[in-house]
Amino acid sequence: MKIKPIAQTYIVAAPVAKVFQTFTDAKRITRWSKGTALFSKRAGGRFSLWGGSIAGVNKKIVKNKLIVQSWRILDTPWKKASKVMFAFFPEGKKTRVALVHSGFPAKERRKLALGWRRYYLGAIQKLLVQKPRRRR
Repeated sequence: MKIKPIAQTYIVAAPVAKVFQTFTDAKRITRWSKGTALFSKRAGGRFSLWGGSIAGVNKKIVKNKLIVQSWRILDTPWKKASKVMFAFFPEGKKTRVALVHSGFPAKERRKLALGWRRYYLGAIQKLLVQKPRRRR
């Protein structure tokens, strides 16, 4: 039985270059995820999020347009990598981010869909609408 992929779309209140950087810069990832992150910005390079609880390989990266990754959630019983794709579309001063996640067990679908909303793309949206802090 083929499992229906998770497909979600988000509008982020920032230009596409800034949004893309928030997905690919380890320091920015650490800010929105509140966990240690590593990220190689090249195809074939590795990434890890939340201190290594999620890890994978960047299969394709097209700056400001596309990220395709193989994903492994290390604290789950399923060992096969799933596929995650983020596409970025400029919409004036905002960016539309399209997410497609496939290749996961059916019983994980609901939890994964909520996780994308709450901990990943939702966190990115919140980070990018925060007002910059003044330095004293």
